[in-house]
Amino acid sequence: MSAPVPGRSVPLELQQRPGHASITMTMRYAVYQPPPASTHYCQLSSMWAWEHGAAFTMSDSANPGTSGSCPQILLMAIGVLLAATASCETRSGPPADEFRPVVTLQDVMSAMIGPSADVLWSAVTTVETVDGLEEKGPETDEEWENLRRSATTIAEAANLLLIEGRRVAREGATARSPGFELEPDQIASLVAQDRETWIRLVHELQESGQLLLNAIDARNPEALFDAGGVLNDACENCHQIYWYPSN
Repeated sequence: MSAPVPGRSVPLELQQRPGHASITMTMRYAVYQPPPASTHYCQLSSMWAWEHGAAFTMSDSANPGTSGSCPQILLMAIGVLLAATASCETRSGPPADEFRPVVTLQDVMSAMIGPSADVLWSAVTTVETVDGLEEKGPETDEEWENLRRSATTIAEAANLLLIEGRRVAREGATARSPGFELEPDQIASLVAQDRETWIRLVHELQESGQLLLNAIDARNPEALFDAGGVLNDACENCHQIYWYPSN
């Protein structure tokens, strides 16, 4: 291959497919022969896994199927590629400042999870009447949809409990039953000391929400009742560590 024209600038094209860790760079440069105005294309491609380094290949449009045919720009191309990939986001999770918690853990519990759980626990009941035991459960589309909203709230509110930086309680808040309940700073300390357990218990809550959604979508009152029991266990397992551990 002929050498590039001396002093000629080398335009660069950089392309990245959305959602893929793949970058293709195309370098264009003019050559003397043949003919003087002809153009060759040297393409440097890099396909790599986010956490497993990079692999490079070179190809020349004038000689399809070849590799390593553009040594003149190899070092330059690799340098540009490394500079481009240095700015790629390699985190497995969202940036630290993506979430901005506004209310406290207690607010999420009292405004979202608690009321939704009460709706679901009262959805299927057995009432004793003069005629004997009478079972009651959701029947209309509206009743089932209302239950689905509550189950959805529980399943997704669990994610809110895991956002780091969320305070346990409002400034100046104290336990409503001192000696029976933990103080907010005690709860925060427990969560910080063993976050793995906190995550596991919150995930149990979320899984109960999924079971509730499954039962509701199947319109199965018995499964709904059973899923309510799983929800109750998930709540108690968490509360006995972070709310009233001595009881």
